[in-house]
Amino acid sequence: PKDGAPPKDGAPPKDGAPPKDGAPPEDAAAAPGWAGLLFSAGEAKGEAPIVVKGVVPGSPAAAAGLRPGDGVVAVAGRRGGGPEVLAEALRSGRAGDRLELTLRRGQAERGVTLVLARYDLVALVDAALRSGAAFLAERQRADGTWMRLHADESMGGDVPLTSLVVAVLARLPEPVRREHEGAVDRGLAAVLAKQAENGAIVGHPTFQHYRTYTSALALMALCERGRGEEVAARRLRDWFLEAQLDDGEDISEYDFARHGGWNTFDENRPATSNSDLSVTSFAVEALAAAGVSPGSPTFKKALVFVRRTQNFPKRGQEGDPRRDGGFGNSPRTSKAGPMVGVDGSVVYRSFGSPTADGLRTLLRLGLPREHPRVQAALRWLAEHFELRINPNFPEAMRPIGEGILFYYIHQLTDALNLYGERRLRGADGVEIDWPVRVARRLVALQRLDRSWHTESALMHENDPTLGTAFVLGSLTRCRAWLVR
Repeated sequence: PKDGAPPKDGAPPKDGAPPKDGAPPEDAAAAPGWAGLLFSAGEAKGEAPIVVKGVVPGSPAAAAGLRPGDGVVAVAGRRGGGPEVLAEALRSGRAGDRLELTLRRGQAERGVTLVLARYDLVALVDAALRSGAAFLAERQRADGTWMRLHADESMGGDVPLTSLVVAVLARLPEPVRREHEGAVDRGLAAVLAKQAENGAIVGHPTFQHYRTYTSALALMALCERGRGEEVAARRLRDWFLEAQLDDGEDISEYDFARHGGWNTFDENRPATSNSDLSVTSFAVEALAAAGVSPGSPTFKKALVFVRRTQNFPKRGQEGDPRRDGGFGNSPRTSKAGPMVGVDGSVVYRSFGSPTADGLRTLLRLGLPREHPRVQAALRWLAEHFELRINPNFPEAMRPIGEGILFYYIHQLTDALNLYGERRLRGADGVEIDWPVRVARRLVALQRLDRSWHTESALMHENDPTLGTAFVLGSLTRCRAWLVR
């Protein structure tokens, strides 16, 4: 929220910021206070001057009983002040301070006391991981699957969603992972029950276009559970090797948009439709987990496709701003649209999630960190670092960027974790401590029911199971850096 909310990316206000990197301060008694409260100015007629927009689970605000939608009509006995009054009270507070608020809920008013706490980012991440994992476990069905909101029960479980949840839960840090091993094994059994003769995971026809994603996540989960040598895993691995678009489908290396990648395998479209970078990134991740090496013919062909998808300048194109080192969805498509040059040439616009997918795939395919293509993709992500929207969509397409948020952050954290550096240099030259920035933002976005979801249905991230799974994967990677 614009007024009175924490600054960009959900960090606490600057004047009361937690110690660098979320570490405990040397003098805990002098620690800045933290409430876990997001708020803005009331705008509707008759609304309180301050409206609560979000409450972090387990925070002082949650302990005091605040809820989204509550109005704040008085701060420390002062009535009529706007968000700046509450913001200043929180900025000047220290851990252990008490702040009296008067709330309006419906027509009734009541007083509450906020006891400010020390901001401990690792503890907040641990609490978010534990509560988010419990939220997912409670939504598992008796048959081991998970379902999206408003899904048709006759479909027999959402196998793509189940494979994602299983893969995420299998990678949680200890001891949370151990607490949910049963849920992982039940979910994985439900997914493997849908394995077809050709080795792929094939669920209800409604989900057929997710076949490659589902199969990749199933193979990752098997490998994570130490089951990579089982027959089911070997069959999945063999299916991916066969499913790559190459000479086996009469797609030569000169087929610019398809050769070397993987696609969605929708039965309503030709199996030889254009390859897709997102799908390819999951296929490569799964095959790498299963032991396929960068020097293999499969990965060499995949690298051809990924290189063609990157907006990387060739000789003579260095001055073209469209050749910015980022990625679109394929050599011939971008959800962010095309960019036409004065000479009529078309470049498909780079944006956040495919650039993250491009970086993580280049690294898994064996390119070294210092390679110019790797550096160009990393620089793009640093200069466009943003956690409120999938960056670089034209303004007219902003709703799409808002609808692919948690997927983008999930892929971004994987790419940066693989690259292996904690700090980036942003477009303004300011250092970005990405695990801290991402963790703060995601902790602040957790709902009181322990889930994460957006308001956009465009890419299904309004579904709390899907959103929560993506966020838990991101927080798992952030935590590994925070505790180093």
